[in-house]
Amino acid sequence: SGVADDTFVFFMSDNGGFRLGREGIDIGSNEPLRQGGVTCWEGALRVGDPVNLERAMLPTTRLDGHFVQGHVDATASIESVEELATSRLYRVRFDPAFAPYLIPVGSVTLDGISLTVARLDGDMLTVSIIPHTYEKTNVRTWQPGAEVNVEFDMIGKYVARSLSLRQQPDASA
Repeated sequence: SGVADDTFVFFMSDNGGFRLGREGIDIGSNEPLRQGGVTCWEGALRVGDPVNLERAMLPTTRLDGHFVQGHVDATASIESVEELATSRLYRVRFDPAFAPYLIPVGSVTLDGISLTVARLDGDMLTVSIIPHTYEKTNVRTWQPGAEVNVEFDMIGKYVARSLSLRQQPDASA
């Protein structure tokens, strides 16, 4: 892959983290990471595999774009790739239990890339990938059958939870 032997990707938080290096994934003391998404990657990544990282928004900057946190809510499967004149359409099958968190022209994050839902049909979503995103991210590795990590829109998750709690007599959970 052209990556040096000592290359690794390191994710860190106040509670620990993990790194992808010569020995594979090394999970640190971060239990939320272990429960919230690292297990989705275990065995799937190898040294030199591309991983998308995006810098966090500063609280002093103008709010713009999608609201995502870098968590992994689920995995989904690339079903098809259609090359168009100026973009590529990726059809992605997701667990229907997550359908309440998606809307047409809403946001979804696939493998750490914040994208717009171009189409939504049952348990299939479609994203349109422009050449810049294709060249600068690991989208270029996605083929039919590939599994991707998914993070659903944070505001959508809050709205869905709020509505579900309103329907419960004891909403203390």
